[in-house]
Amino acid sequence: MDVSEFDPIITPADHEALKQGYIFDASRADRPVRFIERLIRQSVGPFEGQPLILLGWQRQAIWRCWGWVHKETGYRRHRQLFISVPKKQGKGELAAALSCYMLLADNEAAPKIALAACDKKQATQTFEAIARMVRRSEYLSSKLIINEYYKTIKCPENDGIIETHSSDADSPDGANLSCSVIDELHRWTGARRKQWNVYQGAGSARAQPLQIVISTAGDDRQSIMYELYKRAIAVESGELKDDIGFLGIVFGPRDGEEFDPHDEATWFRCNPSLGHTVSLENFRRDYESAKSSGPESWQYFCRTRLNVWSQGANRLISADAWAACPPRRSEAEIVGAGDRWYAGLDLSSTRDITALVKITGSLETGIDVFCKAWMPEEEAIRREKVNGIPLTRWASEGWITLTPGSRIDYDAIQAEIQADHAITPYQSLMGDFFNAQLVGSRLLAAGVPFAVIRQGFLSLNSPTKMLEKLIAEGKLRHGDNPLLTWCASNAVAIRDKNDNVMLAKDKSHEKIDPIAALVNAIAALIDAEINQVATPKIITTAKFAWKSYS
Repeated sequence: MDVSEFDPIITPADHEALKQGYIFDASRADRPVRFIERLIRQSVGPFEGQPLILLGWQRQAIWRCWGWVHKETGYRRHRQLFISVPKKQGKGELAAALSCYMLLADNEAAPKIALAACDKKQATQTFEAIARMVRRSEYLSSKLIINEYYKTIKCPENDGIIETHSSDADSPDGANLSCSVIDELHRWTGARRKQWNVYQGAGSARAQPLQIVISTAGDDRQSIMYELYKRAIAVESGELKDDIGFLGIVFGPRDGEEFDPHDEATWFRCNPSLGHTVSLENFRRDYESAKSSGPESWQYFCRTRLNVWSQGANRLISADAWAACPPRRSEAEIVGAGDRWYAGLDLSSTRDITALVKITGSLETGIDVFCKAWMPEEEAIRREKVNGIPLTRWASEGWITLTPGSRIDYDAIQAEIQADHAITPYQSLMGDFFNAQLVGSRLLAAGVPFAVIRQGFLSLNSPTKMLEKLIAEGKLRHGDNPLLTWCASNAVAIRDKNDNVMLAKDKSHEKIDPIAALVNAIAALIDAEINQVATPKIITTAKFAWKSYS
């Protein structure tokens, strides 16, 4: 190994490790690299059967993990190796190659390696990748025995074994593991946390157990994967400099960081194997396809190909159920039915989306939904460039109005609401207290029946659950509005200990303002149709009367 290629002192945690007696041993660092490049053969793709030559980022990760040892005992410093990297970067091949090394060359007595996955299919894929490597290597095939039925690989010389575990089977025994290899951790959600805990206590009887996690970003910010991701960032920044046994390597933008997904420099930053395991031409093709396919495809592209965390946990609205909603009634049908109109307003800050949603119909037969939205033009152009949301296209199609400049024009919005109310009079227009402070008094003065609904569990639980019910029963007719559909895909709900539910803007991946306005409109309809559960009361101030829910 050429030590000049690698600086072992790179994080505050490394400095702390030096204080605790750890050193960087170049020969130990390069030992897994030499093993892989000399003995492992590629198992898939156009270079199948050829030596597996590691890329720079893979060597760096191995050097960092295996090179740090205690100067007295010689034991490895790192107990966990966490790599977050997009798809198609060769992470599966790397995990398989490291599994072979841990079985044959880590100098562990009776090594026991677990291939842990969220289901049998994923666990089998990892096993088969290793089995292909073994078959293609004369050295490995002479040392190892593959059992296809039990999905194990044994090494008679050192009594070592690779076993296949999956969390949808009976809980595996995690005791005495020398190594666990976990692929696609972002899929370990919900009840699988118990399974994860099995591997945290594994290897306690070993001198230097190692857990290897290689995964792409996920969409559940309550998941184990997200916890490890945040831990990696904290160690990297020095916030957790004492966590010297954890090595986290993250490719891609940090949570909340602004980045340009359309810039090829971003592609290379997020994809360390771009140009090797995947060609730039193919990546461009995938990018163009995702960009032109709509918000859902674009979000998936950003998550899987740029390693950007999206938000899918506790999503309020099923994409399939939303897509299955029936067509909206015609104007003639609505007029003929003589249904009344109710509205909800979500008045944003000066730079975001403001939405007015009006509905007509009934909770029994279903409701028709009409959405009008506004956003500053400068902000829409900026967000379209940064996040790939086609706001200007939607504006040209009439789904959103872009107001001139960088700030929303509240006076213009108020005028449009008053004009719409004159055409289709609202029985009630509900919005939060922020709305009341800005335009509520003026709307009331102009004859618009504006009412305030508190933005809390007690007030929003019933209309939020009613929204879920209407969608599930096919009684919500949204007219295939792409802006509303996008916001529906972003909407995340939270629950309190009493199972009351409400939307959570701060936990949603992207904007949900029109859906929030829809919930407010449903609250107005519920208040009129079944008088809600809470008792409405009129509170009169010197400026205007407003309704709240206690």
